Amino acid sequence: MREFRKAKGVTERYTSLDELRTAFGLKAVRKRTTDAEKLKAQREKFVGTCKVCKQPLSWIEGTNTLACKNPECKGVKMTSKNEDGTDKVWYIPVTRMLDSDGMEIALRLFEE
Repeated sequence: MREFRKAKGVTERYTSLDELRTAFGLKAVRKRTTDAEKLKAQREKFVGTCKVCKQPLSWIEGTNTLACKNPECKGVKMTSKNEDGTDKVWYIPVTRMLDSDGMEIALRLFEE
């Protein structure tokens, strides 16, 4: 790409918009909404609901996990047959793992 003409004596090169923002003394961009009702709706939509009890999942702070904290919810029922023919039943807790993008969103949504 062609080098653009700069004013004489200008040596700064900016590799990101954040660097440019700080060089000009601008405030950092805030990506969180200021409307309380909209923020509440965004939080509810982000966490989702439990597949079993339909209650909202809870974000476990400091982790990348959303989990159902309803004490009456046992989780997803799993069954299999033992060698002797009896049914084996166990429950798996309902959780959701967040990737790095999801973690950034969770931190932004739930920061105080």
